[in-house]
Amino acid sequence: MRVADHITHASGRSKNVCTSSVLGGCGIHPSEYRYAERPSDVKRILRSKGYSVRSRLSSLPKSARTMSGLKRWLAAGNGDTDARYYVGVKHHAILLSGTGEVLADTAPRKSDRRKVVHVSVVVAGRWTSQRLGRWVTDC
Repeated sequence: MRVADHITHASGRSKNVCTSSVLGGCGIHPSEYRYAERPSDVKRILRSKGYSVRSRLSSLPKSARTMSGLKRWLAAGNGDTDARYYVGVKHHAILLSGTGEVLADTAPRKSDRRKVVHVSVVVAGRWTSQRLGRWVTDC
């Protein structure tokens, strides 16, 4: 579920192919939002559809600051395996599973050395500190 090409509205805002594929990977159809071009737009849409989105860039080790490094770090079991990870690299958005598999990437690379600009964990439900930092899905 993604738009076939970039759609630019009269206001100048747009729906991008990469962000619509990330949102589609979370089950959100492009007809459900007007524009999605910035990370803040994607996070706003995810939150409005019942997902919790929390930044995780500061918790990553230095070795996980490239796409290949982040995938290895998640594959080693360091992330939440039930979650998805919304990753931003320069001018692009990617969705990873909690095990490091690529769920949505419109410009895949065999050897991915792109620098990670932002990482957010995405889970259906809400965050509670009473559950020792675990996600709960009882909305």
